Amino acid sequence: MYWMTGYDGTEEYVIQSIVLPFIGKQIKLNKSIGLNQLLNFGNCSRLVICKTENKLTEEEIKKLRDLEPIGEMCTEEFIDKIRSDLSVLQSKSLISLATTIPKNQIFVIMAFDDKELDSTYKLAIKPVGDKFGYTIFRIDDFQDSSLITDQILSSIAESKIIIADMTRERPNCYYETGIAQALGKELILTIKKGERKHFDIAGYRFIEWETAAELKDKLEKRLDAIMKGPSTSSHSIKL
Repeated sequence: MYWMTGYDGTEEYVIQSIVLPFIGKQIKLNKSIGLNQLLNFGNCSRLVICKTENKLTEEEIKKLRDLEPIGEMCTEEFIDKIRSDLSVLQSKSLISLATTIPKNQIFVIMAFDDKELDSTYKLAIKPVGDKFGYTIFRIDDFQDSSLITDQILSSIAESKIIIADMTRERPNCYYETGIAQALGKELILTIKKGERKHFDIAGYRFIEWETAAELKDKLEKRLDAIMKGPSTSSHSIKL
């Protein structure tokens, strides 16, 4: 896969849109330079980051297409900067976890101690994760005495996929979903039909469900699509 960033190639943009998805082997929607295109980072085996002072010439673009480096090669320097230039220890820990290969697990964000949702988790969500070979869990599956906030954040950072059910409008669920989005995780949003979606994520694609059986069926289709992913013809990314 070959891709070149446009004028929005800032450090933050490259981290969120390229580096974290590459490390996490995710499928991301690329909206740069006026395109809407799915990029399957799971099919990429190499990441090279180059820094240039000016807009690339046609000749330089041709060199990139021939996999020749342009400008200053700064891949290792860039990755090291991500890991070291953070002032908050918790954030540093999260970025460190997010820049390692994710575990084959699904972390589920949802309200618990709720009879209907607990049943939905056991009858619909957990069986689907098991079917596709993932370790799948909610925070209440932990039995140790560690700080629950630290467990949630590390579980999000280490997981390949996040399922976030926004039923009941719990503030913590919105907070945890925001963390998952910031870390560039493969995120599946679900909600029971008739429940309110807050304005900040109302535009995202949701799986809406009425029964556990309906949610199970829709999740199976979504995970199957994620695992298949779009096909690509080569295996390098040049930036």
